[in-house]
Amino acid sequence: MYRLLNRAIQRFVCDVNGPEVWAEVTATAALGFDTFEPMVTYDPTVTETVITAAAFECGKPRDALLEDLGNYLVTWPDSGVFRRLLRFGGPDFHTFLLSLEDLPDRARLVLPSREFPSVEVHDFGLSNVVIYINSPLAGTAHVALGVLRGMADDYGVLATIEHRGLYRGSERLTVNIHDAGFATGRDFRLVNAGNG
Repeated sequence: MYRLLNRAIQRFVCDVNGPEVWAEVTATAALGFDTFEPMVTYDPTVTETVITAAAFECGKPRDALLEDLGNYLVTWPDSGVFRRLLRFGGPDFHTFLLSLEDLPDRARLVLPSREFPSVEVHDFGLSNVVIYINSPLAGTAHVALGVLRGMADDYGVLATIEHRGLYRGSERLTVNIHDAGFATGRDFRLVNAGNG
């Protein structure tokens, strides 16, 4: 998980804030290098240090930076692969939410050597879903919060999605769907046409 997150943070800062800000992040974090290699394993403390440095250099609280990172992962123009992986979770937003428990297992099919957070979903009807995320990295649910807000827009859904803190060792998100047909969702086809 940390390998993927390190690269995602680097791309996010470079794309949104510019490579010069990323250079400041690497200097503040005292990394000793300027790019994360996808096949190299880094100590988890490196990820924490980079998140702290990125929040400082981007002028955002840590949780806000992580949420923006999550939103970036599904809304940035070249985010097609991750977005498509998520959209395979269901034809509507509610079904997609219920499929999130299976996401770590699906991800392991592609990246078997990676550790992914565990996800537990509780469905209280079409309009109320609670999601528990257990991860060694504090704040992982803030990344998920950004992803879910981006995916709600992708499905054309009006929803309130909130981080509710820790509950029995897991971070808790609540999702309240107010209008499942609020807007026209983004086009999605099983066969890739362009980056859709």
